[in-house]
Amino acid sequence: PQEWHRRFAHLGYDNLAKLVKDNMVKGINLSAEDFLEANKEVCEPCTLAKQTRLPFQASDTKVEQPLALVHSDVCGPMKVASLGGKKYIATFLDDYSGLSAIRLLKHKSEVTSAMKEVFTMLENQSGYKVKALRTDNGGEYVNSAMSVYLKSNGIIHQKTMAYTPEQNGKAERLNRTLVEKVRAMLADAGLSKHLWAEALLTANKIRNRMLEAVGVKFGVVVMCCYYTVCCAVGVSYAEYLHIGAAQKLWLCTMASACGV
Repeated sequence: PQEWHRRFAHLGYDNLAKLVKDNMVKGINLSAEDFLEANKEVCEPCTLAKQTRLPFQASDTKVEQPLALVHSDVCGPMKVASLGGKKYIATFLDDYSGLSAIRLLKHKSEVTSAMKEVFTMLENQSGYKVKALRTDNGGEYVNSAMSVYLKSNGIIHQKTMAYTPEQNGKAERLNRTLVEKVRAMLADAGLSKHLWAEALLTANKIRNRMLEAVGVKFGVVVMCCYYTVCCAVGVSYAEYLHIGAAQKLWLCTMASACGV
């Protein structure tokens, strides 16, 4: 069976058994049962070539109060600098309420100072203390200045495994949500990509006020009377073509319009 497995470009033994059982091939002097039995053995080349990571299970971990766990991540550098010369985004997400705070940075090394500012603001406004921080293992989070700050404030640093963004999925999802809103706002208004920072701050402010949890747990009341559309322009296209991953940039739209 192993020889035929190799001759058929490492076709799975189940499929080889099906070929024999259904008389779809001639010249193989083995039975379907022989191939099914061989399926119990490990083919090392197949393991090296076909191995994949199992999907992550949804987390059932829940915190019991605001700021018990804060997720953080850094995006950038952006291809286009903001009007203020910023190229990085630091995001901070409260696991309990969903409240998010963002800071615009010129350099990744500014993350520690930005975090101190955000944590002080959140703690003073909520009356709670940050107990745990979850980030990746990037150098902007794993350094002496960050370590000293976290230890001096009794904050546990939860670091994800390398190349495993799923372990900090809420931070990754926040990034995607904000990026999609920025793309849509800039495309809708026909504005320059240099205004991404202004659009990002606006998108985050609106997102926070739309969260039911924020309204209940932090007492935010949404006043929508001042919400306006920013320089909207009409689009007369009815069909759109998805842009492949190799052609995408952070601020580029995900599709191009095809006139009909």
